Amino acid sequence: ECFTVVYNGADLTAVENARRTYLPERAAIRASLGIPEDAVVMLSAARLVKQKNHQLAIEALGRLRVRIPNVYLLISGGGPLMEELRTLARSQGVTDRILLIGEQRDVFRYYAIADIYLVTSTREGFCIAAMEGLAFGMPLISTRVAGISEYLEEGKNGFFTSYEPEDVAAKLERAISLPAEAKERMAREAQATAERYSVTRYGEVINELFTRVLV
Repeated sequence: ECFTVVYNGADLTAVENARRTYLPERAAIRASLGIPEDAVVMLSAARLVKQKNHQLAIEALGRLRVRIPNVYLLISGGGPLMEELRTLARSQGVTDRILLIGEQRDVFRYYAIADIYLVTSTREGFCIAAMEGLAFGMPLISTRVAGISEYLEEGKNGFFTSYEPEDVAAKLERAISLPAEAKERMAREAQATAERYSVTRYGEVINELFTRVLV
């Protein structure tokens, strides 16, 4: 008995179109959100539900801000925990550094202004949102969850973190503090990862699978 794993894919054409559209507007989009042009922005695009564990991201931001003041956390997604997360942000002293922008139809607009993609989930599948972050050239900081564990390569296209806020903050600080050359290399590796998991590759694998079954 055998089986074939067929991974979901990121739409790299849509990502490239978004990059061409929004990267020239990066400063203006940031300004519309009250984010300085030189700030570091972490992005999480996920529903505000328990398993996404945004509480951990907010607690980590509270610690990171002490060391790197000019950091922002942008969370795109709706859900039942909105008010709870706003309350936590106040308790962590990061209300002015976190933007809970709700569900967005054109979320790639916000990918284009972010520097790091952050996942703090307790469980995940493939996580297309994280793969799209890699496609934009962002390093991925993630808890060691299923799916992501198969394509996040430690120190190459991002870093794994534990569920401790201090460790999340440390991994974010590490990514932010990389020399320019290392950041560029990690961006290239991130995009190369996405190329291996594109919708084009998904279609090729499906065709190969059907061909093997039919022959």
